[in-house]
Amino acid sequence: MNIKYIIFGIFSLSLLFSCRTNRIKLLNNDYQIINYSENILDGKESQKILEIKIINSEKITQINNATNPKIYIEYNNKTYFAIGNFYYRSTPPIYCDYFFPMDENYKIYDFQDNSIKFIGFEKIK
Repeated sequence: MNIKYIIFGIFSLSLLFSCRTNRIKLLNNDYQIINYSENILDGKESQKILEIKIINSEKITQINNATNPKIYIEYNNKTYFAIGNFYYRSTPPIYCDYFFPMDENYKIYDFQDNSIKFIGFEKIK
């Protein structure tokens, strides 16, 4: 068996395991909405900002303990996917509905008051 396939398999399993352990699902009763806004940027794209305060103590603990969390948030009868993006990067990540600022330790940036600011971009059709 080729060694590079074995290494790739081990890497893939570790990546899958790390993604599963950092998944956090927020239901409607886990948070309160602080702010929601939607702005048209250039006629081709809109920016959505959803700011929430986590009120479920179990979810607060999960978020505080998670490194590089993947957050699924239930909002308006839909589930959205959000990932972290380093706060100093100018380009948003792709393949997610929203992103949130993340610090160099892969933690949610400025989570002291239990709030998260989700930012999303959407093409206008």
